[in-house]
Amino acid sequence: NKHLGQFKQFLKSDNIGKLLIMGANGGYCIHDSIQDALQNNCSVIAYNQGIADFDSSPFIYPYAGRLNKIKNKCKTCDFKEVSRLETLENHM
Repeated sequence: NKHLGQFKQFLKSDNIGKLLIMGANGGYCIHDSIQDALQNNCSVIAYNQGIADFDSSPFIYPYAGRLNKIKNKCKTCDFKEVSRLETLENHM
């Protein structure tokens, strides 16, 4: 992706270390975005009510209860999922 380098530079220059991720195509694009963020030392919060997977018949969040699908080798960052916006502040 030609924009990946620019995005990485943006994260570094603004000292961003945690991303809130929402979007569509949860099993592919969102999954890859989560993995890339973790590989680039960013912690990730996935708002599972804001992620859909169009390959799943009910278009639901594909990771609920299956965090082992996310491979986190980063020792200084973490991956969390939240299901209620009210609890999001506790993770920021």
